[in-house]
Amino acid sequence: MMFKRLIAYILDLSVISLLISYITGLFIDNDKIINLDNNLSSLSESFLVEEIGFLEYINNSFKIFYEIDSLRLIFIVMALSFSIIYFIFIPYYMNGQTIFKSILNLRIVSYNKLSLFSLFKREFFKSGILYYLLLIMSVIIFKEYYAYVIVLFVFIHIAIAIYTIKQILLKKELWYETFSKTKVIEVKDETLYGTRIS
Repeated sequence: MMFKRLIAYILDLSVISLLISYITGLFIDNDKIINLDNNLSSLSESFLVEEIGFLEYINNSFKIFYEIDSLRLIFIVMALSFSIIYFIFIPYYMNGQTIFKSILNLRIVSYNKLSLFSLFKREFFKSGILYYLLLIMSVIIFKEYYAYVIVLFVFIHIAIAIYTIKQILLKKELWYETFSKTKVIEVKDETLYGTRIS
């Protein structure tokens, strides 16, 4: 079942990514982003041929990343909104299923009653909600600490990924399921756990 869950999650993320990319492509100035990407490439080349030092490279890279994320702020806000709608509200109103969970006969259930809060706890770390919130805050509020926020998130993300992989390999209940008191089941097994409708 873990393979089916992974496929459903990847397909769900793909739908969201395509939708967000299409919509935000109408609003984002791609020429500016391409120019900043070229600046980043030039900076990398300067570092590789030792024209600039490591600290200068890192500082200038983060300045360019900040400018790119500032231009992409609408994309980031939409990604946050779509993640909340798709991974929290849709499963709540579709009895624990996203589009691809439904197609693959999977359902999120709760040990008590599936609620918006339990879905939010489940998806906060898993579906990028924390990442998008940190990114928005670092661009708008904490811009002088942008690099630190991004580095902190990368370390958090790596630690979560390693811990999740360890749980999968040991066939233990996944940490976000324990935290949210939810579980993914195959629809044929749904009598084993409570559902939102019951």
